[in-house]
Amino acid sequence: MATNGGEEETVRKLIEKQLDEKETTNQVMKRLQDELAKIKSEAEEIELIEETKCQDELEKLKGELEKVTQIKRRQIREAGEKERKQLELEFASSIKRSRNAFTFHDYSYDIDVPDN
Repeated sequence: MATNGGEEETVRKLIEKQLDEKETTNQVMKRLQDELAKIKSEAEEIELIEETKCQDELEKLKGELEKVTQIKRRQIREAGEKERKQLELEFASSIKRSRNAFTFHDYSYDIDVPDN
């Protein structure tokens, strides 16, 4: 019976050892899961930061595009106004020339009208 008691003690120690190993394994798994969750959280944060940077850059570029578009529109409008004024001046000048062509200045003509 003494051997039975020794075997029981050995079995008990093996069971305790297995339980300790299982507990250690569970602790390691828990630590790894926590680390994985932390890494995932950091990755999501980095992704959000990058997305925000891209969105900010996109908004900046949209603003610059709008400024350039406004400048181009103003330049086109100013060029059109300049051309319109130039055409108005040319038209006014041509009207003056045509009026002067048919206007007599300080010329006196004697016209003989017969008396009836």
